[in-house]
Amino acid sequence: MTYLSSLLLEIPGVDHGFETSGNLTLPEGTLYCAQAHGTHIVDADQKRRDERPVADALFSRGAQGAIAVITADCLPVRLLRLINHL
Repeated sequence: MTYLSSLLLEIPGVDHGFETSGNLTLPEGTLYCAQAHGTHIVDADQKRRDERPVADALFSRGAQGAIAVITADCLPVRLLRLINHL
């Protein structure tokens, strides 16, 4: 079952979903990292979607594809900047 946040649903263009480990279904081409418990950050726009970079954070400047955060005992953080196109 996919869980949705009522707060995130209010933000246009923010697609999201929360899964449990027993039901982890990621869309094909989803990028996620192999967590290293370090300080390495990866530019998701520069990675192929079939790679699993060793890192602790991913960032993207656009909407090239899905990015997943998979955690066990760490707090996932999502930051975004909303841009109004007039």
